Amino acid sequence: MGLCRKELLVTKGQLARWKGSVQIFVALGMEVILLIEYLWGCTDFGIKYGTKITPCVLVFLFQSGTIGVNLPKVMIYLGFVVLLSDVPFMDEATPYVMARSKRGAWWRGECIYIWMASFFYMAFITLVSILIVLPTVTWNGLWGSTIVKAIKGSSMTLGFILDPQIVQVFYPSATLWLTFLAGWLSMSLLGHMAYAINLLINKKVAGIAVMVFFILLDPIIGWLGIGSANHWMHPLSPVSWSSMEYWKLVSSQAPLETGYVFRMYGVLIVLCVIVIAIAARRKQIEVDALQ
Repeated sequence: MGLCRKELLVTKGQLARWKGSVQIFVALGMEVILLIEYLWGCTDFGIKYGTKITPCVLVFLFQSGTIGVNLPKVMIYLGFVVLLSDVPFMDEATPYVMARSKRGAWWRGECIYIWMASFFYMAFITLVSILIVLPTVTWNGLWGSTIVKAIKGSSMTLGFILDPQIVQVFYPSATLWLTFLAGWLSMSLLGHMAYAINLLINKKVAGIAVMVFFILLDPIIGWLGIGSANHWMHPLSPVSWSSMEYWKLVSSQAPLETGYVFRMYGVLIVLCVIVIAIAARRKQIEVDALQ
């Protein structure tokens, strides 16, 4: 712990910025409204017809939509962009923080903050989704009659896309943890990419543009990548990798090996950290320039 003390102090300082932050409030408030819109259909259906649903609905929020279809996944990721829109996180106190902690501890602390912000954001999305469906939740470890009826009927009445194969192959708890992990890694990767690019170019808008590009690429791939002949498109966007319906673990016809997904997240994050380390050490960072 002593070896990371300076880094953790930098991270703690960044987390302290959340208190009273309009940016954080807007991002989280926007997601609450959107999640209510997407998930309330499940609760309303259950109340009307006396059906139950698992609390583990996160996997459905992270299914990739297509152009013209409700896109809860895209909106969740865009909320994360708002959360990290000011990466690297610099203000008038930054030069003093860097002087006290040293440049190496500063950028490492910022990277830890990206990991923690991604984790807290995913935890927030998970918790809110559970609270929305709570009035009709079943705790028996199964999907519940709401999902079963939706598969037999029209899944679009629930407000999101429902993949029957995921329901048939996995227990709800497994999809919750796998989706949470994939979402956490994908958001951490986007944050590190934005951090690295902004340090190199010295403009925050560049990192935001890259994050938004990969997020919007996901529904485009979902639209164009239908059919085995177009499976080559799916590895192009790390945002697409967090959707379980694309994993061969769900279906042998799916385009992505599950091992590939998690290995690539790890490899790309490490590469981003290396770029960050080099850029942070060599580049003269001015607070006023990073606007």
